[in-house]
Amino acid sequence: EETLWNIAGNLNVSLTLEPALMPGHRIRVYLDGEETMVTGTSFQLEEVFRGAHNIQAEVVDATGRMLIRSQPIRFYVQQTSVQNRARATPAPR
Repeated sequence: EETLWNIAGNLNVSLTLEPALMPGHRIRVYLDGEETMVTGTSFQLEEVFRGAHNIQAEVVDATGRMLIRSQPIRFYVQQTSVQNRARATPAPR
């Protein structure tokens, strides 16, 4: 339920695993239901734009069998709009 501001569509993700990722194991990530495979615990997902998103990760073995799965995490991406900038103080008359 965290809000991320002005990430320019790039979401940096870092996972903590205990025990560490074993040889042959990979991480399968679901962002809004779309699957992505990654090989490390720190990576960047692109094209994550304004709105509400869900992310979840799984550790899979060499055959693709799921070994463990995280709880889904919901987050929000916001972009500062030029229409919502703080208005300059009007000059005295």
